[in-house]
Amino acid sequence: MANKILIALGHPNLERSRISRMWLNELAKDPDRFIILDLYKEYPSFQITPEGIARDHTLIDSADALVLQFPLYQFGAPALVKHWLDTVFNWGWAFGPGDNADAHHMRDLKVAAAVSCGCKKSDFASDGAYGFSLDEDLRGLHAFTLYGQANWCGLHTIFGTEYAPTDAQVEQNARDYAVFCRAL
Repeated sequence: MANKILIALGHPNLERSRISRMWLNELAKDPDRFIILDLYKEYPSFQITPEGIARDHTLIDSADALVLQFPLYQFGAPALVKHWLDTVFNWGWAFGPGDNADAHHMRDLKVAAAVSCGCKKSDFASDGAYGFSLDEDLRGLHAFTLYGQANWCGLHTIFGTEYAPTDAQVEQNARDYAVFCRAL
Protein backbone atom coordinates (compact mmCIF):
# COMPACT_ATOMS: atom_id res chain seq x y z
CA MET A 1 0.00 0.00 0.00
CA ALA A 2 1.27 3.45 -0.92
CA ASN A 3 2.30 5.90 1.77
CA LYS A 4 -0.05 8.79 2.48
CA ILE A 5 1.77 12.08 2.21
CA LEU A 6 0.42 15.32 3.63
CA ILE A 7 1.55 18.37 1.67
CA ALA A 8 1.28 21.49 3.85
CA LEU A 9 1.24 24.16 1.19
CA GLY A 10 2.38 27.55 2.41
CA HIS A 11 2.25 29.88 -0.56
CA PRO A 12 0.73 33.32 0.13
CA ASN A 13 -0.01 33.96 -3.54
CA LEU A 14 -0.64 30.60 -5.17
CA GLU A 15 -2.54 32.06 -8.12
CA ARG A 16 0.65 33.82 -9.27
CA SER A 17 3.00 30.93 -8.53
CA ARG A 18 3.93 29.01 -11.63
CA ILE A 19 6.19 26.63 -9.71
CA SER A 20 3.87 25.70 -6.83
CA ARG A 21 0.93 25.24 -9.19
CA MET A 22 2.97 22.95 -11.46
CA TRP A 23 4.17 20.97 -8.45
CA LEU A 24 0.58 20.58 -7.23
CA ASN A 25 -0.63 19.58 -10.70
CA GLU A 26 1.96 16.80 -10.75
CA LEU A 27 0.91 15.55 -7.30
CA ALA A 28 -2.77 15.70 -8.31
CA LYS A 29 -2.08 12.81 -10.69
CA ASP A 30 -1.95 10.58 -7.60
CA PRO A 31 -4.84 11.79 -5.40
CA ASP A 32 -4.97 8.62 -3.33
CA ARG A 33 -1.44 9.24 -2.10
CA PHE A 34 -1.23 13.02 -1.68
CA ILE A 35 -3.35 15.08 0.72
CA ILE A 36 -3.05 18.83 0.09
CA LEU A 37 -3.56 21.23 2.98
CA ASP A 38 -3.46 24.79 1.63
CA LEU A 39 -2.56 26.82 4.71
CA TYR A 40 -3.37 30.22 3.17
CA LYS A 41 -6.77 28.97 2.02
CA GLU A 42 -7.59 27.41 5.40
CA TYR A 43 -6.16 30.24 7.52
CA PRO A 44 -6.25 33.45 5.43
CA SER A 45 -6.32 35.67 8.54
CA PHE A 46 -3.72 33.53 10.37
CA GLN A 47 -6.40 32.55 12.93
CA ILE A 48 -5.87 28.85 13.60
CA THR A 49 -8.86 27.75 15.67
CA PRO A 50 -9.06 24.78 18.03
CA GLU A 51 -11.23 23.08 15.38
CA GLY A 52 -8.55 23.72 12.77
CA ILE A 53 -5.89 22.33 15.05
CA ALA A 54 -7.95 19.19 15.69
CA ARG A 55 -8.55 18.72 11.95
CA ASP A 56 -4.86 19.20 11.17
CA HIS A 57 -3.88 16.77 13.94
CA THR A 58 -6.14 14.18 12.29
CA LEU A 59 -4.56 14.84 8.88
CA ILE A 60 -1.04 14.55 10.31
CA ASP A 61 -1.91 11.37 12.19
CA SER A 62 -3.32 9.83 9.00
CA ALA A 63 -0.15 10.57 7.03
CA ASP A 64 3.08 8.63 6.79
CA ALA A 65 5.00 11.74 5.79
CA LEU A 66 4.68 15.52 5.89
CA VAL A 67 6.10 17.81 3.21
CA LEU A 68 6.21 21.53 3.87
CA GLN A 69 5.92 23.19 0.44
CA PHE A 70 6.70 26.89 0.24
CA PRO A 71 8.60 29.60 -1.61
CA LEU A 72 11.68 30.97 0.12
CA TYR A 73 10.74 34.37 1.60
CA GLN A 74 13.50 36.45 3.17
CA PHE A 75 15.58 33.29 3.64
CA GLY A 76 12.85 31.32 5.40
CA ALA A 77 9.35 29.98 5.16
CA PRO A 78 6.45 32.42 4.79
CA ALA A 79 5.03 33.60 8.12
CA LEU A 80 1.96 31.36 8.10
CA VAL A 81 4.08 28.22 7.74
CA LYS A 82 6.01 29.08 10.90
CA HIS A 83 2.79 30.08 12.70
CA TRP A 84 1.17 26.77 11.68
CA LEU A 85 4.13 24.75 12.94
CA ASP A 86 4.15 26.66 16.24
CA THR A 87 0.39 26.31 16.74
CA VAL A 88 -0.43 22.85 15.43
CA PHE A 89 2.71 21.02 16.56
CA ASN A 90 2.13 21.99 20.16
CA TRP A 91 3.56 20.74 23.42
CA GLY A 92 1.54 17.83 24.71
CA TRP A 93 0.55 16.66 21.23
CA ALA A 94 3.60 16.73 18.97
CA PHE A 95 6.10 16.27 21.76
CA GLY A 96 6.20 16.24 25.50
CA PRO A 97 7.68 14.65 28.58
CA GLY A 98 8.30 10.96 29.03
CA ASP A 99 7.06 8.21 26.78
CA ASN A 100 3.39 9.14 26.75
CA ALA A 101 2.33 8.24 23.19
CA ASP A 102 -0.40 10.90 23.28
CA ALA A 103 2.32 13.54 23.56
CA HIS A 104 4.54 12.24 20.76
CA HIS A 105 2.51 12.36 17.55
CA MET A 106 5.58 13.51 15.62
CA ARG A 107 7.61 10.50 16.61
CA ASP A 108 8.81 8.62 13.52
CA LEU A 109 6.91 10.91 11.13
CA LYS A 110 8.89 11.51 7.94
CA VAL A 111 9.28 15.25 7.35
CA ALA A 112 10.67 17.02 4.30
CA ALA A 113 10.42 20.38 2.60
CA ALA A 114 9.89 21.46 -0.99
CA VAL A 115 11.24 24.94 -1.55
CA SER A 116 11.13 27.19 -4.57
CA CYS A 117 13.93 29.72 -4.54
CA GLY A 118 14.40 32.78 -6.72
CA CYS A 119 18.16 32.80 -6.21
CA LYS A 120 20.60 30.71 -8.20
CA LYS A 121 21.89 27.50 -6.66
CA SER A 122 25.42 28.91 -6.84
CA ASP A 123 24.34 31.72 -4.47
CA PHE A 124 23.80 29.07 -1.79
CA ALA A 125 27.36 27.76 -1.49
CA SER A 126 30.27 28.46 0.81
CA ASP A 127 31.81 30.60 -1.93
CA GLY A 128 28.47 31.96 -3.18
CA ALA A 129 26.65 35.22 -2.54
CA TYR A 130 25.41 34.13 0.90
CA GLY A 131 28.25 31.90 2.06
CA PHE A 132 26.02 29.01 3.13
CA SER A 133 23.78 26.34 1.61
CA LEU A 134 20.00 26.32 1.53
CA ASP A 135 20.14 23.31 3.89
CA GLU A 136 22.05 25.47 6.37
CA ASP A 137 19.60 28.34 5.90
CA LEU A 138 16.66 26.07 6.74
CA ARG A 139 18.40 24.26 9.58
CA GLY A 140 15.58 25.23 11.94
CA LEU A 141 13.21 22.84 10.13
CA HIS A 142 15.70 20.02 10.64
CA ALA A 143 16.03 20.89 14.34
CA PHE A 144 12.22 21.07 14.72
CA THR A 145 11.99 17.57 13.25
CA LEU A 146 14.67 16.16 15.56
CA TYR A 147 13.06 17.78 18.60
CA GLY A 148 9.82 15.98 17.77
CA GLN A 149 11.66 12.66 17.30
CA ALA A 150 10.63 12.64 13.65
CA ASN A 151 12.81 11.79 10.66
CA TRP A 152 14.17 14.66 8.58
CA CYS A 153 14.14 13.53 4.94
CA GLY A 154 15.69 16.58 3.33
CA LEU A 155 14.77 19.14 0.70
CA HIS A 156 13.42 19.17 -2.82
CA THR A 157 14.28 22.47 -4.45
CA ILE A 158 14.09 24.48 -7.58
CA PHE A 159 16.53 27.36 -7.80
CA GLY A 160 16.59 30.38 -10.06
CA THR A 161 12.85 30.93 -10.33
CA GLU A 162 13.36 34.69 -10.74
CA TYR A 163 15.33 33.89 -13.90
CA ALA A 164 12.27 32.37 -15.64
CA PRO A 165 13.10 28.69 -16.07
CA THR A 166 11.53 27.11 -19.13
CA ASP A 167 8.31 25.12 -18.93
CA ALA A 168 10.32 21.98 -19.71
CA GLN A 169 12.67 22.66 -16.76
CA VAL A 170 9.78 23.28 -14.37
CA GLU A 171 7.84 20.25 -15.63
CA GLN A 172 10.90 18.04 -15.10
CA ASN A 173 11.39 19.49 -11.63
CA ALA A 174 7.72 18.80 -10.85
CA ARG A 175 8.14 15.16 -11.93
CA ASP A 176 11.28 14.97 -9.76
CA TYR A 177 9.28 16.43 -6.86
CA ALA A 178 6.64 13.71 -7.17
CA VAL A 179 9.37 11.04 -7.20
CA PHE A 180 10.99 12.66 -4.13
CA CYS A 181 7.64 12.61 -2.29
CA ARG A 182 6.77 9.03 -3.27
CA ALA A 183 10.14 7.88 -1.90
CA LEU A 184 9.32 9.18 1.60
